Amino acid sequence: MKLATASAIHQLLMDGVLFRSVGAPIGDPSVRVIASWREAVVYSSGEDWETTRMEAANSYREGIQAVDKSRFNEWNGVVREVKSILLPKLERITTDLMQKHSLPQSFRNDVEWDLVHYCTIIEYDDVRVARSSQGAQLAAELYTTLGKWYSRGHFPCGWEGEWPRGILLLY
Repeated sequence: MKLATASAIHQLLMDGVLFRSVGAPIGDPSVRVIASWREAVVYSSGEDWETTRMEAANSYREGIQAVDKSRFNEWNGVVREVKSILLPKLERITTDLMQKHSLPQSFRNDVEWDLVHYCTIIEYDDVRVARSSQGAQLAAELYTTLGKWYSRGHFPCGWEGEWPRGILLLY
């Protein structure tokens, strides 16, 4: 695992980082802040948001495959390694939050999906997917943006408008 990936995981999992700023005002016109956990979960479990994130992940993998097949063939191993480091502590963090706020399992699933893809994209930053397709580059930008907001203590929970045009929803 690259140092940058390990560093990103460490930064995300430091005590008190994840979700410390949910609901706080943000002076950024490129996002809209959601008012409650309940509303955030409704948005995060919406079919459009799930489809957007799934299609972005698929586009990114296709971009890796088109540019560097040998690196693409390492994908499953990279994901396993990221998960082995990220998920145990993430489970503890999300379990506490889920109990405190009565959040569904889908909340944890969404957070895991986003952060595994964010870290995997960091791991593959040496593969220039922009050469393969605009979709792969946009996917990398989406997951990088999600990771940025998670590391600032927010929960990215949806998208208003048709991606990539539109606005990110945060709690």
